[in-house]
Amino acid sequence: MAANKNALPEPWERLPKETARAFEAFIDYRDSGTDRSIRSTAQKLCKNRTTIAEWCKKYNWVERAVQYDAELDRQARERNEKEREEMAQLHIKAARAMLTKALKGLQAIPDDAMTPNDVSRMIEVASKLERLSRGEPSESTEMFGREGTAPLVQIYLPTNGREKESEGGGNIESK
Repeated sequence: MAANKNALPEPWERLPKETARAFEAFIDYRDSGTDRSIRSTAQKLCKNRTTIAEWCKKYNWVERAVQYDAELDRQARERNEKEREEMAQLHIKAARAMLTKALKGLQAIPDDAMTPNDVSRMIEVASKLERLSRGEPSESTEMFGREGTAPLVQIYLPTNGREKESEGGGNIESK
């Protein structure tokens, strides 16, 4: 709701001269999502379709509903971004804890008890997780053709009857 009494309400809130009944109908229309229509709103509220259509036009329901949808989408994207950031921080903490444990474990294990492959694998896994948590690539793959050029890609399409094209203008013969 608008913070200041003199400020205009958000488009999806009740407008200053909008009647309570018209706003109640708008709420139903607004909250119907992809199924919203004047007809369905009139049916659900047992109201005359002409009355609903007049309110819709008078109080600009279509644009207000579009703005409401955009606001809901913005809020959802904001929540998702916050959750992604929280997840990344949790993954970073986990990666750091794993790396710390691995390093402590390495220090506690006698040199002759661990193979170089064991040490390498532990560091590789922990480092990979931390890079992924930071949005960095964990691997890079490059693809080259002969002599460092881009690979040649050939695409074969079925003819689907195009073999009957006439010699003259490329028109397809009809059967």
